Amino acid sequence: MKKVLALIMAVAMVMTMGVVAFAAEIDADLMDRFKADEPYVESGDRADVDTVKPGKSVYYFLGDTSDDKAAMVDALTDEDLFKISLDKGDDNAKWISSIKLVQKKFDDPLIKLSDGTEAGKTAGRHWFIELKTKDFMTDDEYKVSPEVTVTAKEDMTVKGNVVKDGDKSELKLASFWISNIGITTDDETWSAGTGGVIVKPLKNEENVVEWEDENDVLARLTFDADSDVSKYFPKLSTKWDNVKYAELFNDQDAFVRQWVGTPSISSTSRATLELIVPYVDEDDELTVDEGSIIVYEETEDGELIDITDKGSFDYNDDDEYVFTMKTRQLGTYIFAEAPVTEAADDEVPADEVPVDTDKVNPGTGF
Repeated sequence: MKKVLALIMAVAMVMTMGVVAFAAEIDADLMDRFKADEPYVESGDRADVDTVKPGKSVYYFLGDTSDDKAAMVDALTDEDLFKISLDKGDDNAKWISSIKLVQKKFDDPLIKLSDGTEAGKTAGRHWFIELKTKDFMTDDEYKVSPEVTVTAKEDMTVKGNVVKDGDKSELKLASFWISNIGITTDDETWSAGTGGVIVKPLKNEENVVEWEDENDVLARLTFDADSDVSKYFPKLSTKWDNVKYAELFNDQDAFVRQWVGTPSISSTSRATLELIVPYVDEDDELTVDEGSIIVYEETEDGELIDITDKGSFDYNDDDEYVFTMKTRQLGTYIFAEAPVTEAADDEVPADEVPVDTDKVNPGTGF
């Protein structure tokens, strides 16, 4: 223990030039400060007490670039002096995509994960240990317990305590949980890219769900929920980042509507999905020939199929020009103004539900 404490003091006292500084006094909380504060998140990323939404980042505050912690972190990142190892820990490490030391600036204060209060000191540029969590599409919750190991890479003497090359300090960071927020609703509007939520439809009722961006409605789902409803993940992505066939559409204006995880809909009959046609200008005029618009879908085998004949184009009661189809499952759909030769003919029976696209990498944001 004596060596561990000495190592922590050495970490805190080694300056940017790599010289051990012998201070006359050491702050009483010096060692504790290296252990980092409680976890923080950006506003909107907190799901509950000590709980972050999947796909979001958690931050452990180390110090301002202007205070003595900055020198400490500079020392930590000096590969000639120390080796710092950030470990995802033994608890559900598979839900952490990365853990690293970062210097980052936030325009707004972060939020304490414990109680949701604002942490004013985190506005501005600071040093953090950053953990990025992975997205998942269930109402499960997972505990994460990250760890930090600091190893000296040369002999040091601090306050009379000898720290040998190879001495280690193992520190456990405060644990936290990852979970989606669960809600029950029959009438909801989601912004594209919104995750961290699991929805339970209102049973035996008509449910209407809309998705929108900052300007327009993108899609609408209407269905009569059955008496034994299942929860679904409502996240819609409009980004091409994780669409397998994105490169095939580089020579035209094409638009993707990708429901992450291809959620199934608990309904008494197939739900009505209205996809707002994106080829309409501000004067509500079509910018392409109606006959040239093609709607593609990705299958569970990663195949691109033309499903234009499985739906219809028309104006709805809100005077929106839409492509309407029946479905029990939301997938990945692409609007194109011209065909792509690599797409397969649609040989799927018209009454077959859209297939699962779990094998295609899901989108990760708006």
